[in-house]
Amino acid sequence: MLIKNHFLNSNGKFPSGEMASSLLTRINVALSTIKNKKVKEDLKYILSEVNSKLIAFIISQSKESPMEIIGKIKTSTQTTIEINGWDRNDFKKYLPVDQMAYLSNAIQQRDAISKPVFYDWNCRPHELDELAKNLKSSVKVSVKEFKKLFCKPKETFNVKVQREELDFIMVLFDYLKERRFITPRGKQGHFLPLKIYLVDLDGKVLITEETKTLKFTIKKNRKKWAILRDKVEKWVGHFQIQKR
Repeated sequence: MLIKNHFLNSNGKFPSGEMASSLLTRINVALSTIKNKKVKEDLKYILSEVNSKLIAFIISQSKESPMEIIGKIKTSTQTTIEINGWDRNDFKKYLPVDQMAYLSNAIQQRDAISKPVFYDWNCRPHELDELAKNLKSSVKVSVKEFKKLFCKPKETFNVKVQREELDFIMVLFDYLKERRFITPRGKQGHFLPLKIYLVDLDGKVLITEETKTLKFTIKKNRKKWAILRDKVEKWVGHFQIQKR
């Protein structure tokens, strides 16, 4: 009831990150008083079910996108865990953020078919082929799946990317947008199609935090950012926008 009342008085937004951080702290304090390991593990299972339903309810009531909510929760809880020096794997048992991220990704993929989210390719067609082939040889990305990012989706799909290559993909699309080589379609945010469709090699959602936060994190390492940026420029710096 408290959560429902909040939504009624907050234009459909909810401080999901702050709530998750507070919930995590309270749960940890309560569990630390329980000595019986079996009882503690049983409670973690129950808490996982309860927290999943709570997050799902917030997603269903909020005007924010599912991935925005999951991103805030993940960023906030990771910070809380790091500050307190807690075991991250332990918290996954009763605050299943990655599981909810997968669900939210499926919801967004479903919605993206009725409200298409994709990119317009503004350069010459053969240059998209060139980029896709470079990604296949260097990052092992499927040419067929990658090129689906540049047309209206008719069905759900995923683009598999090695998790360690995500930083390069983020820098690549940031550069493409900056040079106006691509135009995002459907919804605001030039990283949104990546957030919806990118998965790792195990099929798990690759981007679960807010893309602005992810970009800021990558950019903080100036040396790495410069190296990746230089690689991107060598790949696509010579591309030309096609005259309409």
